[in-house]
Parts: sequence; structure tokens; C-alpha cells
Amino acid sequence: MKVLRDQLREWEKQTKQIKKKKQKRILALVKLRI
Repeated sequence: MKVLRDQLREWEKQTKQIKKKKQKRILALVKLRI
């Protein structure tokens, strides 16, 4: 069970990083449009 929990934590970190990257990309696109 501990291994599963660790894997879930790692997965959460990765998804958060991906979301941040997407947000930055979206912000960059918005700035370009203005």
C-alpha cells in the first residue's frame, strides 16, 4: 500500500507541473494577442 501511495504522490506532482506549464503557455498566448 505504501508503494501505491508514493506513486500517487508522484503522479500528483507531475500533473501539477503539467498544469503550470499549460497555464504559462496560455498566458503567453494571451499576451501575444493583446
